[in-house]
Amino acid sequence: MNGKYELVEDDTVQVIEGTTVRTLYRIRALSDIGEQVASGELGGYIEGEWNLAAEGLAWVGGVAKVYGQAQVFGDALVSDNACVHGDAVVAVKAWIQDDAEVYGAARISGEGMVSGNAKVYGSAEVSMRAAVGGNAQVFDHAVVFGTSEIGGEARIYGHAQIHQESSVIDHGHVYGSTELWAGHVSGYGRIYGAAVLVGGSISGSASVYGNARIQHASVSGGAAVYGSAQVSAQASITGSARVFDNAVVSDGAEVSGFARIFDRAKVTGVSKVLDRAWVYGDAVVDTGSSVQGIAKVYDRAKVLEGSTVNNDAEIYGNASVSDGAIIMDTARIFGQAHVAGGARIDGDTALYDEAAVQVTEG
Repeated sequence: MNGKYELVEDDTVQVIEGTTVRTLYRIRALSDIGEQVASGELGGYIEGEWNLAAEGLAWVGGVAKVYGQAQVFGDALVSDNACVHGDAVVAVKAWIQDDAEVYGAARISGEGMVSGNAKVYGSAEVSMRAAVGGNAQVFDHAVVFGTSEIGGEARIYGHAQIHQESSVIDHGHVYGSTELWAGHVSGYGRIYGAAVLVGGSISGSASVYGNARIQHASVSGGAAVYGSAQVSAQASITGSARVFDNAVVSDGAEVSGFARIFDRAKVTGVSKVLDRAWVYGDAVVDTGSSVQGIAKVYDRAKVLEGSTVNNDAEIYGNASVSDGAIIMDTARIFGQAHVAGGARIDGDTALYDEAAVQVTEG
């Protein structure tokens, strides 16, 4: 017996773990414990004094259960119908409540909270002011830090790390060795592999994986970003679009529909790649330009300064299109050809070698 609480020998419950039957004893406070527990107040159930520290404000309340080699200490609280068992640790000012369950070698510390029907297990860790609720599960070696929120039916596992003010809700899954830094995953969004999400969002049924990096950008709908692709600076990937390999999409650019951006291609400067268009190779689409329809831009070609490539047109080789030019129908611009100054090339036209078309004022 200690001076903080006692076990009530005639008030017990039994729990079954495999073939082991454990007897848990209700606790009664022997003195006031801070402002939350008065002397003589009954608490929850523990298997033995090793489960609840005799020092500090730690308490097991309601009909909560703590057993096995689990430990509750510091100023931590386990309340309501919560359950902590196995080798789990609940420490500092952590709070386990409602019907939540913490077990295995999980550790809840800082001001971490586990609530609802959530489960934290394996070697997972929840700390600082992170909260896990709803029907969410955090397990394996995953960690949730900062003021992050995990809820809904979310799953965090593998070696995933959730940092700062991140959130994973709905049916979002984060796993592998992924890192989130103030990132948000919702809907049926997935991020896994060694991907990184910084200050951006993944929603709908979108997926991000491999070594991809999303920074202050969004991936939504049924889109996917993978390989070593980078999407940043308010760019948007949506629909059924794919961005992969070493491609870069940034600076407010939009990729949607069934568009594909791959190899080392770059789409930047609020440009758009829509419909079933492809941009690949070392191609660049920049400064408010658009590629749409089933058009293709590839090799080392450039589409710049508000230009448009549409329909079944192709720009390739070292060709460039700039200054509001429009390329459409089945036109082909390749070699060292250059189209500028608002010129319009359509039909079955082909420009190649060092051809140049430019509309000038006056």
